[in-house]
Amino acid sequence: LYEDVGIEKIRKNVVKSLKLKVERHVGCHARIHGNRLPNYFDEILSVTGVEIIDTPYDKTCCGLLLYLSDQLHLYLRELVLK
Repeated sequence: LYEDVGIEKIRKNVVKSLKLKVERHVGCHARIHGNRLPNYFDEILSVTGVEIIDTPYDKTCCGLLLYLSDQLHLYLRELVLK
């Protein structure tokens, strides 16, 4: 969306500001595109009126651990959701 449509076109098409506070979770896939993915999300969210709440766990893995350890997965999930 960011690369295909562009942030300016997205901004021009926003009809109503969302006025929300959200935590975005990009997970370990943030490394895609040279670690620009979090910035893409941040810019898209901000033009829609979303305020991003930073957390220390926004780049933690949320999938692979399911296969490795149920306990570890649940522990990390709990950290992210707190």
